[in-house]
Order: sequence, then structure tokens, then C-alpha cells
Amino acid sequence: MVVFAPHNLLSDPAFTKLDLISCRNVLIYLKPHGQEKLLRNFNYGLLPEGLLFLGSSEGLSQLSGFF
Repeated sequence: MVVFAPHNLLSDPAFTKLDLISCRNVLIYLKPHGQEKLLRNFNYGLLPEGLLFLGSSEGLSQLSGFF
């Protein structure tokens, strides 16, 4: 099942129990603090075997151990 909904990535609560998050070319537009907050929300929302897709110019920086 796929759910499409408007969502503010930085201020709305994270969705949970997700199998897949595709967030290509979003992190590059955020400051480091926003990037960290968003990645922590992604980590919270993904199932342990879930997948996170980022753009080729994006990275996990200090949070790589969470994924």
C-alpha cells in the first residue's frame, strides 16, 4: 500500500513503520542542523529492514551508523 500526503519534513511528526523512504536531492537544500533532524526522523520512521534512498550528492555524515 502507498500513501501520498502533504507533509512538512522538518515540523510534522515522522511517519512510522515505513519500508522505504525516497528522499533524493532534498538534504542538499537544508542546513546541517536541518539535515540531522530529518535523518533522525527517517531513522525513527524506518523499519529495521527498511531502505533509505538519497541522491548521489547527499550523505549521512555523522549518522551513518544509524542506517
